[in-house]
Amino acid sequence: MERVIIFIDGSNFYFGCKNFGFRPPWDVVALARELVGEDRKLVRVYYYNARVRPDDTTKEKLAAEDKYYEFLRNIDYCTVRLGRIEGKPGATYQKGVDTMIVQDMLTLTFYNAMDCAIIITNDSDFAQVIGEIKSRGKQVEVAFFGRPAYHIREVCDKYIDLATFSHHLERAI
Repeated sequence: MERVIIFIDGSNFYFGCKNFGFRPPWDVVALARELVGEDRKLVRVYYYNARVRPDDTTKEKLAAEDKYYEFLRNIDYCTVRLGRIEGKPGATYQKGVDTMIVQDMLTLTFYNAMDCAIIITNDSDFAQVIGEIKSRGKQVEVAFFGRPAYHIREVCDKYIDLATFSHHLERAI
């Protein structure tokens, strides 16, 4: 049975959902199970993001974020990995998140922990690592909303439009 690991670029996923009108929270593990299907085995779901800084948001938003990460951490075979936010208020950016995704994808490929990786993102910066994983005999599928970024579509084995899975994105946890 083909082993699949899902890698979710949380910030990219958040803005994709927001642009398509899906409000949080989302059942990402149910989404992952459906992406994998019944004929393959879901090994693990990795969810990557960066915590908002307390000075950048309200206490309610921080509490909602904490609740969501705690929900994900309590799901079997789901790992939350968080980077950091840097910059000045109003001009902040994530640090370390893409690096963690690339590191985990390559490490798990080298350890032969999966046969297929599904990355939920539309960030074309991942095109090079997708190519490297494929060169190691693994399959890589990309899932996102609508049309994929050109460089992503050119390199992945399969593109999945998440808009067809909207029933998992409309349902609150």
